[in-house]
Amino acid sequence: MILLDLSKVFQFYRRQEIWIIYFFNPKLDECKNFKDEYKSVSEKLYGIIKVGAIDCLQEEELCEEFSVYSVPTVLIFSENIADDGEKV
Repeated sequence: MILLDLSKVFQFYRRQEIWIIYFFNPKLDECKNFKDEYKSVSEKLYGIIKVGAIDCLQEEELCEEFSVYSVPTVLIFSENIADDGEKV
C-alpha cells in the first residue's frame, strides 16, 4: 500500500493502471477498525492494481481535491487519468 501525500501523489496522477484509494482519519474508531481489512486487501491485490491511502487529518487539502469530506471513504479509479473515481 502506498501512503499518498502531496509529495507522492504524482504517482497517482500519472497512472496507467487501476487504483483503489482509502481516505481515512487515524483518530476515528471506524477508520481504525477498517485499517487491517484494507491492509489485507492491499496485500492480496499487490502487483495487480495499485492500492493507496490518504490520511485526511494530515492531508486535508488533498482530500478536498478528491472531494472527500467524510471518512472512511474508498474510491476506485480506472487507468484513464480523466476518471474522477467511483465510490465503493
